[in-house]
Amino acid sequence: MKYIEVEAFEVYSSYDRNVRHIAYFSEEKLAKKYAGSDPYKSVQKVRKTYTIFDSIEEAETYSKEEIRKKALAKLTAQEREVLGF
Repeated sequence: MKYIEVEAFEVYSSYDRNVRHIAYFSEEKLAKKYAGSDPYKSVQKVRKTYTIFDSIEEAETYSKEEIRKKALAKLTAQEREVLGF
């Protein structure tokens, strides 16, 4: 399993609740230049982490672990203690 983190600058257009992705750039300066002075185009910094699996079993195990982590995060300290965590 690999984690790949990507940081980029997204150019998107927005008009009356309609948002549309246009392009990603590695540098903010390029994104702003591409957006230009168009009032409907904007730039935002985007960070994403992709999890790349090497097998189906790995993906299934990871999914179950993530569900477990999220469920445990919802418990209070007292509830965790009662359940033995």
